Amino acid sequence: MYFTAGAYSDAGLKKSVNQDSICILQGEYPMHGKFFNENRRGRVVMGMVCDGMGGEKQGEIASKAGIEMFRKWFTKKLPEHLKKYEKPGNHSDDVLQKVSKDFETMINNLNHDMCRYGTDNGIRLGTTLSVIIIFDDGRYILAHTGDSRIYRIERHVKKISQITKDQSLVADEVRKGIITKDEALKDSRRNILTECIGISDSVSPIIETGRINTGVSVLICSDGFYHEIRESEMGERLSEMYGDKEEIKRALTDMIRVCKSRGEKDNISAVLITCRGRDRRDLWLRRK
Repeated sequence: MYFTAGAYSDAGLKKSVNQDSICILQGEYPMHGKFFNENRRGRVVMGMVCDGMGGEKQGEIASKAGIEMFRKWFTKKLPEHLKKYEKPGNHSDDVLQKVSKDFETMINNLNHDMCRYGTDNGIRLGTTLSVIIIFDDGRYILAHTGDSRIYRIERHVKKISQITKDQSLVADEVRKGIITKDEALKDSRRNILTECIGISDSVSPIIETGRINTGVSVLICSDGFYHEIRESEMGERLSEMYGDKEEIKRALTDMIRVCKSRGEKDNISAVLITCRGRDRRDLWLRRK
């Protein structure tokens, strides 16, 4: 599996500071053993969105801290886990377990750091966090807290589905049948989170594993991206993206312009990762 990714972030109509932070990282690692050719190299990609909350510039501190923590982990700690592929007979399940444990540890450490920073400086700040790491065998692991989202888009059928569950008051009420999904879109309480990094002494992130195939894209976005655009619109527009970085960025930029034209005042950010086979023509034929 091969990856191409693009991203775009905008301050929106109202805020002078963009408190969202985004990240895309890709890497390769050697794979040996009875299942792999001697010179086989594996590929891995990580996409991440953090939506900071707080007063002027305070939320930006929290979201950037989250990105930086995971960036350092990807470049320093993940390669240590992946060295196991250099030995015959090792399996990726153990890597996923190690990554899962690392994700939980990092989120708890980040929560502690942000709470302490807020107390030391007499301020209140926090951030959502949605991150996914995908290996080229199709396995993925994600970590999520707050109301940023991760979507799965099946490009050849233009189908979109939300992978993560919003950790918010209105999302809880939708799941309980108290209000409808359409009512939640306009509910004045939609920004009230039940989980968030930096606000309380403890945080309960969602950490999940799964598998995706070629011909699928993964969208990670802040709430500013989905407030004014329906999921069906996202699926229709982004299902056309199948491997060109600049095309992906242009599509996300256009959609963010639509968000603003419809009155979205919050910061708006999105990352799109396309997962394809060796030859992009295969995807073109499937779309036909």
